[in-house]
Amino acid sequence: MENDNATAWLRKEGNTKEFCNKVGPDAKFKTRTYILIAYNVPIILDLENEKHLAEIHKVNQIEEGSIIKVRWVAK
Repeated sequence: MENDNATAWLRKEGNTKEFCNKVGPDAKFKTRTYILIAYNVPIILDLENEKHLAEIHKVNQIEEGSIIKVRWVAK
């Protein structure tokens, strides 16, 4: 996108579909994903607990819903 305002507009519900319709019938929007390994995470973290995931979003200033998968990695 050209600027932050355009990016924010595209993230709003419904705008992605509208954008793709304007571009062409075969246009698809794919959200970028990242793989991240976090070290020294407390073992009390419950991967199924929505409150824990919400805290991760808040503390790290990550947009709610951006984390799509969390799992433990064995050494």
